[in-house]
Amino acid sequence: MGQTVDVSVIIPAYKAEKYLPFAIRSALAQTGVTLEVIIADDASPTPMAPVVTEAAAGDARVRFVRLDENKGPSGARNAALDLATGRFVAVLDSDDEFRPGRLEQMVAAAETLSADIIVDNLILEAVDADMGQEPDHLVETNALSLPMRIELATYIDPREENATGRHMGYMKPLFRREKMIELDVRYDESLRNSEDYYLVAELLAQGATMFFCDIAGYVYKIHGGSISQRLSVEQAKAIVDKQARFQTRFSDLMTGDVGLACSLRSRAFTNQYVNEAIIEKLKAKDVFGVGELLIKNPASIGAVARKFAGIAHRKITGAAESRFG
Repeated sequence: MGQTVDVSVIIPAYKAEKYLPFAIRSALAQTGVTLEVIIADDASPTPMAPVVTEAAAGDARVRFVRLDENKGPSGARNAALDLATGRFVAVLDSDDEFRPGRLEQMVAAAETLSADIIVDNLILEAVDADMGQEPDHLVETNALSLPMRIELATYIDPREENATGRHMGYMKPLFRREKMIELDVRYDESLRNSEDYYLVAELLAQGATMFFCDIAGYVYKIHGGSISQRLSVEQAKAIVDKQARFQTRFSDLMTGDVGLACSLRSRAFTNQYVNEAIIEKLKAKDVFGVGELLIKNPASIGAVARKFAGIAHRKITGAAESRFG
């Protein structure tokens, strides 16, 4: 494109035939800003190029790259970032959408606040008809004073009772691309989950400014009943390892609220990793492997015991209700 645009919208895509056209069109429909839409096909079994071509309908603002091998969402996002020319970068997942006017509002907020990162509220939309009623928005903002500056300690706090009342890692940010380049921050390709979280955390740890604004323009499509998903053993272990690297890299920040929040997050994901690994080993009848895991992770024993006690209780209760109900 001939000149720098306001926003580069990056969309990683893998097996995204069903929803990708809606994501692309929602980005192209944004007004009040100049933009480009960059789709990175993460080596889908069925190439996404025809889908993109049809959705773009000849719009020259759409750019496309296909990876030679599957690298996960981090690798696809990095491939899109390599092509980006915008002053800002907006992340859009291939099965989500932007509401009209979102980018114009977010760019205006970034300029007014001199912010490096802007996040808005998520609009939660249930995809499956049998999922039941979901809340309209991720964060209840009535009690918040917005725009609200989000410091590192607030962002990484895994507790629901943090300053916003919800985990901030679900948010889909608008980034000032110049700051990303200055701080040399990219997506960690060892991660196939929580990649957005750690990119933001690394920016904040290096002094980037972030604000949560009174905007709700990102439609987060919920599949299967929850915005959180069950991690595989490999995904959970990758997050545990990444958290350890993050704490080592920014060891000078690991005091006070930041240190506490990091410790809580590390403990939570270590427990989740141990739980998932134990389930896998029990399925394989590897009792010795279970013992080895617990010996290596003694701090997780209590959490594991509570987890499996809860599972046993639900099974016993369910069996009783089935028999006598």
